[in-house]
Amino acid sequence: MGAVREAVGAAVDICVEIHRQMMPAESIWLGRRLEQFHPYFMRTPCCRTARRMADVQEQCNIPIATGERFTTIFEYQQLLEAKGGLCAARCLSVRRAQRLQKSGRPWPKPSTSK
Repeated sequence: MGAVREAVGAAVDICVEIHRQMMPAESIWLGRRLEQFHPYFMRTPCCRTARRMADVQEQCNIPIATGERFTTIFEYQQLLEAKGGLCAARCLSVRRAQRLQKSGRPWPKPSTSK
């Protein structure tokens, strides 16, 4: 990472792709060591549960990007409530989730029909 940062300079954003390949503790360990290189974000460093992503985010100083595989607004709700990161790849869903979060309106109930 140091060689990459040195080669591209501070004006280039570096994104670290982890893709759920680590346990939360490993993600935190790696994130803390990468902080000195100022990466733009780490993408999905551990399993996709909102709470675990938020734990990683709280313990290292690199933004977490995740959410590209979310299929319902409820997954975004959990992420926003856990203060985890968001991925811009699903911007329409993210915008909807953010609007609901800011509006103070209750979240829609998940469908129970089968």
